[in-house]
Amino acid sequence: MMLARLASASILMPLVLASIWFGRETLALLVAAACTVGVVEVSRLFERAGWRPAWPISLMGAIVITIAPLAPGSHVGALALALLVLGPGLYFLAADLPAQRALPDWGLTILTGLFVGWPLAQANALRMADDQVLVQGFVVERGVVLLIVAATATWISDSGAYLVGRAVGRRPFFAHLSPRKTAEGAAAALVLPVIPTLVFAPVLGWPLVFAIVLGLSCGAAAIAGDLLESGLKRLVGAKDAGVIVPGHGGLMDRIDGQIMVLVTLALMTGYIWP
Repeated sequence: MMLARLASASILMPLVLASIWFGRETLALLVAAACTVGVVEVSRLFERAGWRPAWPISLMGAIVITIAPLAPGSHVGALALALLVLGPGLYFLAADLPAQRALPDWGLTILTGLFVGWPLAQANALRMADDQVLVQGFVVERGVVLLIVAATATWISDSGAYLVGRAVGRRPFFAHLSPRKTAEGAAAALVLPVIPTLVFAPVLGWPLVFAIVLGLSCGAAAIAGDLLESGLKRLVGAKDAGVIVPGHGGLMDRIDGQIMVLVTLALMTGYIWP
């Protein structure tokens, strides 16, 4: 399992870092690809429970949501919401399904697009921060550094939870959602993201207290995302969301914590300490 995780990380990490570094368009393509896989995986989970969300409509809405940050001041976000809300409504009305079938599927079509698309859109939103900062003598766009913080905070949280949980984990943590999780692993997942936020705090002009609170918040977000995904899989009786990432299962199994960290970082750096 650990070798498979390392193998997948050795491919995914350079891919993500390269897309962050080489510009907004490259990152937007990666986000759109992740959005596509994520929507399909979440829709398939719902289908296991007998629901039938219209995943192509979820996907269109989700991708438009991810594009919205690239066009600030436009009405792209409003278009995405209209597509997500009205599109499936018209589809299920045209299909002439009974209300007890159409209404849940309509709601899950909207939920799938928002659950995958809105958090991933924060990657593009963070990358839009184009003011320049100095990193070890190199001039770098602020958005690049913010996304590196998001990626490293999630990776160190996930890895810490796994390694500490295996080494010293004894007490169960939300065992009804994920039997293998331990309180010791969760403590590591909560605290370890403080390391990258402290390392990059001088570069980004963050006060010490804010950097610590941000790191802890990212750790809590990563844990929450993992538990949310575990709860959804348990609800529908699935072990993994997919099979695309060796050692993890589906892409959503790999980025469940990451998408919540992106939301947390975007909100806290956008509204609490811009």
